[in-house]
Amino acid sequence: MNIREMAIEFVRNNPGCTSTQIANGAGIPKRLIQPLMSELYVEEIVTRYALKAHPFYYRMPLESERASLGVKYDMHRGRAIQLEERGLWRRAAREWLLAMDATKNDEARDKAAVRREHCISHGQVGISYDTPGIGVVSVPEIDHWRDW
Repeated sequence: MNIREMAIEFVRNNPGCTSTQIANGAGIPKRLIQPLMSELYVEEIVTRYALKAHPFYYRMPLESERASLGVKYDMHRGRAIQLEERGLWRRAAREWLLAMDATKNDEARDKAAVRREHCISHGQVGISYDTPGIGVVSVPEIDHWRDW
């Protein structure tokens, strides 16, 4: 079981716990818990709330909280989540943009924007070449200068 699954399981068994309690209870290093919980919140796996300003308390979302925000929003959200699971980050970012445009709910728009940024940051991983230029290769049929 990896730390992600350990954190999810701990929150499922202990709703309303802080990130420090999750780290101590699940045996996750404290330096990893904040980014992990932020990622789980962005991916809508957990929800968080604060009584005043800090700390955040985490719990699993209830089905009643997942109210429909419109047919188009739900459709684009579903597609985006499927694309994320397949690792197609740029396509998922586009679906989140369409989902953001499909709803008037400010909270849903904000969540879609955050998820879109998440997808864009994952999609920026690309191929780098040692030479300047994109995919520069030598083609023997064109390299006539070598014959001279």
